[in-house]
Amino acid sequence: MLSDPLHPAVVHFPIAIAVLLPFAAALAAGAIAANALDGRAWVGIVLLHAVGAGTAWFAEETGHEQEERVERALGERIEAPLHEHEENAERLVLAFGATFLLTAAGLLRGRAGRLARGGAVTGAAVVGLLSVPTGESGGALVYEHGAAEAYVKAQGEAPPTP
Repeated sequence: MLSDPLHPAVVHFPIAIAVLLPFAAALAAGAIAANALDGRAWVGIVLLHAVGAGTAWFAEETGHEQEERVERALGERIEAPLHEHEENAERLVLAFGATFLLTAAGLLRGRAGRLARGGAVTGAAVVGLLSVPTGESGGALVYEHGAAEAYVKAQGEAPPTP
């Protein structure tokens, strides 16, 4: 059975991948440059990046589905922090998508592949940095602004006391 709400169950995947991706890409690029790994090993980084981009998109979509319910339950007090989180998430999804192309270009041979892998490491670092405000604003929605109340009240339970 799927979690209800689904958004909290999926948001941790893209954040975790965004944090790990720069380190994995840097290690793989360095090992390939030092001839310790064959260039085909970069496929693992491309796949990790693809999973990160896909889960970021999915997390954003599930967030859109739950946005209305949270706004209805909490009213105007939630609009500004919700909008901030949405903007952060959109930037993260765009960064994952844009840098994925650079990461995929790292599969090319020769100088083009070397340059793309170097750029992919930098792009992955940007993705990792963008994951921080996304995660922080999501956490603030739940722990500071009470977004979870939309689901606690819906199930007939009293909201937790501070």
